[in-house]
Amino acid sequence: MKQGRTLAVTVSRTYEALDNLAVLVYLAVTASRTYEALDNLAVLVYRTLAVTVSRTYEALDNLAVLVYFAVTVSRTYEALDNLAVLVYFAVTASRTYEALDNLAVLVYFAVTVSRTYEASDNLAVLVYFAVTASQTYEALDNLAVLVYFAVTASQTYEALDNLAVLVCYCFPDL
Repeated sequence: MKQGRTLAVTVSRTYEALDNLAVLVYLAVTASRTYEALDNLAVLVYRTLAVTVSRTYEALDNLAVLVYFAVTVSRTYEALDNLAVLVYFAVTASRTYEALDNLAVLVYFAVTVSRTYEASDNLAVLVYFAVTASQTYEALDNLAVLVYFAVTASQTYEALDNLAVLVCYCFPDL
């Protein structure tokens, strides 16, 4: 009789162990599927956030470049008013040609120049562009306006070197 009880206890323990194993396997499979789902969700969230962050940084980078150019110009002339005057001149020129696209071209060119050239060269390249534009549109009066602006700026900010640079680029034969 004792042997029968021992066998029963052994079988009972075996089934209990197998049952525990089955539960453990079930939990492992469930956990695996749960973790896989969570992992997929995490990847999806990460990708979505990555794209959003990428677009945000791209926008901020574009803004930073534009702000950097504005700050560079303002430091060159030691006055933020110059940027306003420059924009006003660009708008006036674009109205003169009855083509607001000129302003867009000027802004694009300025941003490109600020990325490519050193800050000190920006004025010279911008003046060269203005002279070329005035020749292209056969409106030399624009050059006179630009010279007037340069003279006024140089007198106002006590930076006669700006005028010298302008003259050198406008009249290279001098």
